[in-house]
Amino acid sequence: MNLNRKNAAAIAAVLLATVYAGGAAYFSGHTFPNTTVDGKNASMMTDADVLEQVRADTIQGTLKIHAQDKEYTLNVPDVLSIADDNAVLNNVSGSRNPLAWPVEVFQSREVPSGRTLAFDTEAAEKLLEEQGLLQLDIAPVDAVLSEFNEDGGYKVISDADGWKGDRSAVLEAVKTAAEGESQDIDLTEQFAVKAAVLADDSALNTEAEERNALVNHQYRLVVGDQEQVLTGETLNSWLTETKDGQKGLDAVQIRSYAEGLQDQLGDILQGLQEKNGQRYIVDYEEFTNILASRIGLDMPAPETSSQKSKRESANEKVMKQAQKDAKNADTEEEKAKILAEAEAKLIPEPEMVAVISVPEPEPAADAKAAEPEASSSDAEKKEDSKEEAVEEEKPDYRKAVLYNGLYIENPVTEEAAAEAAAEKKAAEEKESTAVEAGEAGEENLGEFYAEPENGVIDLPTF
Repeated sequence: MNLNRKNAAAIAAVLLATVYAGGAAYFSGHTFPNTTVDGKNASMMTDADVLEQVRADTIQGTLKIHAQDKEYTLNVPDVLSIADDNAVLNNVSGSRNPLAWPVEVFQSREVPSGRTLAFDTEAAEKLLEEQGLLQLDIAPVDAVLSEFNEDGGYKVISDADGWKGDRSAVLEAVKTAAEGESQDIDLTEQFAVKAAVLADDSALNTEAEERNALVNHQYRLVVGDQEQVLTGETLNSWLTETKDGQKGLDAVQIRSYAEGLQDQLGDILQGLQEKNGQRYIVDYEEFTNILASRIGLDMPAPETSSQKSKRESANEKVMKQAQKDAKNADTEEEKAKILAEAEAKLIPEPEMVAVISVPEPEPAADAKAAEPEASSSDAEKKEDSKEEAVEEEKPDYRKAVLYNGLYIENPVTEEAAAEAAAEKKAAEEKESTAVEAGEAGEENLGEFYAEPENGVIDLPTF
């Protein structure tokens, strides 16, 4: 009985020893249950299988590389590898104690692979060169003014970045992305080449504003119940600049257009004449003044025949004297210099360019304070002179409208409509008051109108 017990105990001890030894041998090359490596299940796997799993999970897929609107790709296994397989194997095997397997098999453990990656720069360079990334060179585009458009006038067309990447810098950026296990990298901004002239360039935007102030308008010329449009396109065709670069409109073309209105509107004016028994003549000088006032132009005065004769005579004298002096010059260089200096002294032909009016600056506050206090008699004289000046002021062409005839107007804005309504109401109230007071006399149609006869507005000129 005792012998049997002893034999059973010996057998059990042998079995346990065998199981323990077998387990220790097995787990010396396999991971324990409930083991994860880099977050992936790696239970009961050989160290070699764990290495392959780490490799497959890390070295996979493609890396997309963007440069502006272009895309390039790298197959990750072609350029990336695990730098040291043994380091991963040692890290995984060293994380467990096979002799303690009876206890360890009931534990859960997260094991980092400790892998490091190696980027094959030469392979990547070859592949990216074949695709054209390393040779990519896109020139930047400067911001420029658009062509004139009736819908919005002149606009600034935005600049566009160029692109040019330094070879080594591009490869380094791709390496960093690949080793960081990125699937996408955008190199657009990193290697952008900025334009020399940007969309917010002050000179460019100022030029657009200056041009639009001159030409971005549309005016209606209304005659009776018919009209003709003076378009921004026509105004733009008159755009020019002075010798010093100031933008303006060609005054000669403005006057030519005004002088041609009589013929352009001939049929309409003839119809009015037959209807009303009056002859309608376009006063092109007044039309020019109205148009210039609407745009805000200073119209240059044409050179008179007398002024032209004097200018040409003076210039002739200068050149005759220069030619006489040049004959006595010792060298051709000296002769050319004399003639060039004389040409610089010539009185130029007046520039017929209508430019935007510049308001006169207000006197400084200290200048106003320095003025002596006026006596009552001086004040009365100033008031009298002001009244005289008002009487001599030119008509306000911005508000000039010829009743039942030819007139010009801007497209009505809400502000302008409100202002016109207020003025009309004030005029009606004034007329009503005058009638009630028995002061209503002849209708005042403005200084541009003749008194109506037989109920018809006499419109000899505009």
